[in-house]
Amino acid sequence: MNYKNFDELITRLKGMPKKHVVVASPHDSHTFEALKTALDHGIITYTLCGIKERMAAAAKEAGWPAIDALPDDPSCGGIHFVEDDKEAAELAVRLVDEKKGDFILKGSLSTEIILRAVLYSEKELFGEANLSHVSLIEIPTYPKLFGITDGGMVPHPTLEEKERILENALNLFRALGYEKPVCALVCATERISHRMIETSDAETIAAKALAGKYGKCVVDGPMAFDLAFSKECAAIKRYESPVTENFDILLTPDINSGNILTKALVHCVPGGKMAGCLVGARMPVALTSRGATAEEKYLSLVLALAASHK
Repeated sequence: MNYKNFDELITRLKGMPKKHVVVASPHDSHTFEALKTALDHGIITYTLCGIKERMAAAAKEAGWPAIDALPDDPSCGGIHFVEDDKEAAELAVRLVDEKKGDFILKGSLSTEIILRAVLYSEKELFGEANLSHVSLIEIPTYPKLFGITDGGMVPHPTLEEKERILENALNLFRALGYEKPVCALVCATERISHRMIETSDAETIAAKALAGKYGKCVVDGPMAFDLAFSKECAAIKRYESPVTENFDILLTPDINSGNILTKALVHCVPGGKMAGCLVGARMPVALTSRGATAEEKYLSLVLALAASHK
């Protein structure tokens, strides 16, 4: 299975049971607009955790009913008033830990605050945390949705951390229904150079994938981005790979390359769209920047919701 665009993913979710989203600090109108779209599509119920005055102002700006009237909404699982963003994040995580929610939508609070809450929960429950971030991308110049990882969590991953990042991404795509996800290990070059540790790391990971370490998947690299993206470029360079123009996932060498590539594709390619999700935790977290549009927040909610079905 693969999806050509976000609309296909949304259509699939409309036929599945609703999931309950816990929203941390919905203090901006875009978060409420994203929730409204999801409610209109019949794919969620919700709980809000935030500062009352700021939630009320954001809801009003988005055209929602007054905050005090929302508990009468049959889709509302409750509204929790808190003193600050830190309390909102910790409460949202605790509600999901207590099985009073399926996943989290980050509102307008700092990413650092929600990450600390999730990390603390993971370490309390499991003694460790193996979190990473996946951006799901739709652009008109590529025939299907694809993920970029990790552009938002692990700054300079070691070989071991890259393996965990890969496994998190593979698990996300399996949750989306992919039986055999395809991953390109992108670097500046396809040549192995021990002066460029990312190329030898990619060679090692590709060999382990071929040996079956990561389950059913296709993983190849190192390869330059153009070789992954274009069969024409690959033919010119006489480069052959089953991943070329067929990848579902791009694993980048570090957070800088992943972040820059994601934003370049979304902002410089007309029609580019993205969703962001924190993976590797017990709970998916729809994770976007505070400046994200309502559409980006909604698509991130959709991605986290899809991940929560597995």
